[in-house]
Amino acid sequence: MVNFTIVNGQVYTPGLAIVDAPQPNTPLGGENLQVAIDVSGNGQLPWPSQSDSSTRFHSITLFLTSQSQSRNFTISNGTKPASNSSYAYPVLDLEPSSTVKHVNWIWPECFVGDGSGSKDSARGEYNISMHQAFRWNDTDYYTVFDLPISVTNSISSSDDRIDCDLLENKLLTAAEIDESSDTLPGQPWVEGASTTSSSGAAETGMGNHCHAGLKRIMGAVFAVTAVLHLLDSAHSPCPIARSRQPEQPITPMTLLSAKRALRYRLARALILILLSWSLIELHLIQHRIYEAENTQRTPRKERIYIASVNWNNEQVLRSHWNKAVLNLLSELGAENVFISVYESGSYDNTKGALRELDWELDKLGVLRNITLSSVTHQDEIAAPARGDGWITTPKGNRQLRRIPYLARVRNLSLLPLQDLARKGIFFDKILFLNDVVFTVSCVGLVFGLDADRDLQPSDVFELLDTNEGDYGAACSLDFSKPPHYYDTFALRDSNGREAIMQTWPYFSSKVSRSAMKRISPVPVTSCWNGMVAMPAKPFLDNPPLRFRGIPDSLAQLHLEGSECCLIHFDNPLSKKGVYLNPLVRVGYNGAAYAAVHPIMSWLSAWRIVQGTWTNRVRRLGDTAWLKGEMIRRRIDRWGALDAKHQEDGQICIIDEMQILHRYGWIHV
Repeated sequence: MVNFTIVNGQVYTPGLAIVDAPQPNTPLGGENLQVAIDVSGNGQLPWPSQSDSSTRFHSITLFLTSQSQSRNFTISNGTKPASNSSYAYPVLDLEPSSTVKHVNWIWPECFVGDGSGSKDSARGEYNISMHQAFRWNDTDYYTVFDLPISVTNSISSSDDRIDCDLLENKLLTAAEIDESSDTLPGQPWVEGASTTSSSGAAETGMGNHCHAGLKRIMGAVFAVTAVLHLLDSAHSPCPIARSRQPEQPITPMTLLSAKRALRYRLARALILILLSWSLIELHLIQHRIYEAENTQRTPRKERIYIASVNWNNEQVLRSHWNKAVLNLLSELGAENVFISVYESGSYDNTKGALRELDWELDKLGVLRNITLSSVTHQDEIAAPARGDGWITTPKGNRQLRRIPYLARVRNLSLLPLQDLARKGIFFDKILFLNDVVFTVSCVGLVFGLDADRDLQPSDVFELLDTNEGDYGAACSLDFSKPPHYYDTFALRDSNGREAIMQTWPYFSSKVSRSAMKRISPVPVTSCWNGMVAMPAKPFLDNPPLRFRGIPDSLAQLHLEGSECCLIHFDNPLSKKGVYLNPLVRVGYNGAAYAAVHPIMSWLSAWRIVQGTWTNRVRRLGDTAWLKGEMIRRRIDRWGALDAKHQEDGQICIIDEMQILHRYGWIHV
């Protein structure tokens, strides 16, 4: 059941927004989905809003959701990838001088048709799900409102329509949405208005609020306590009845009953202790998250060498990366930065996106080297199998190994560093940048503020300041499909083991796990995870620190190790500490970045408690040592073949064989 208030044809939401169109339960179609939203409270709220106002919008985010179709499409999420015309602009940025924002969303391909469509069609009953973050009378709220519609009118085919999969998100249940949404003490603009109900659509959408899980946990605590109390009462006769009964002789049965009652009370006490422990731990972790994410830091003014390798990542370059790099330069100062980019034979228009960046850097007078290579993966594979980096597969074919190839390409991005040093130009740190969304502040991305104001390089400065700038390496935490982190290949905890789980708190090592719970720099033995800062000095030593793979003879035993892990064991400064910074979270697309930078805390109360206990259970049944033992035996067998066979980065090695492929790489 969806409730909404209508006055003079306007739909008043549980928030500051008023929907002028469409009306509830309207059948829609045509070229676009059109939504008109009044952001002035019918003239009661000044526009544009002031940042210090007691009542103002933070953001409006729109989704198209359906429980019956199990669909959740992004209409507007505060970003607009240049290659995706179906994303609307951030709602609050539309028609800047107007108090009515008109969203025109191009229907994606799966809505093409008439009526309710075929069984394979996405057409049917939907909600326009509006997520509002706002301040009302100096209190911040987050609400979700569903406006029921139906997609049943005719929608014609068009080249402008994109694949629905590009817009689809996880569909949350009504219960999850209810827990994510705040309850307002009233409606800001209407008093005494009638409320209309509609059963035409079920409540759906997306949302994230740090107190939602807390409500769930508290409810569970009270429920368990009540049940235990009732059971305790059932086991204990009332005092009055007991006083009227004559004394019973002690028998084996009464002793057994007493033992059972004692065991029950001990179990009851244990459950209450565990619940209390969880709540206390939850409170401490949430407090640490709040303190860590609200600590102001002064950016370090350092000279930075930026190194990046690019392949087939045009979309993220155009939508986020180029702009973020330019904003970073404005903060660091063009005179303090050198940018080295190596593009390795992309099949898309990555070269075009990098040429655009080069043009912007030229206008700013930035020292740089942008290499656009015409050598594709296919060219590399077709070359004669000579020298290092080749392996014989089980089928007897000579194939180019993936990791030595990646190491070589990364080293090409470091070539200008030595040339600059010979000219007397030195740098404090090297910043390695993968094709990730970074430096966009949490407030800017989610609230949809003006692009020139919200793209602040907070991620980079936070990373550079890890452990007060004293480290052998500092890494971000990367996400492609949150809440699971991405780079499992390179990350090893303080004990040199792979993460025990891909969700928070990740690690089996007590040292790494405890630091993650404190939201402080996490000591690890290896990491990469999208963005890495390292002191520049080792890369200028003689011999210089460089990326590498494990020897071909070792890889022949169906073993492989990441170049981004091995480099930490070759780096003499790793003894100063290698850290994963949980405050620096990057994404491989805008949606992933937004998911780990929500309006409230990035870790809900439920995720904290669930993750903590899941981690404990997994540690009890951890059998990773078996896999490690198998790998160690292969390495020992290899080492016994030749006294020169040594590998310092053994903890980086996994049971895989990876070869380069025309369109990427494959396991063998």
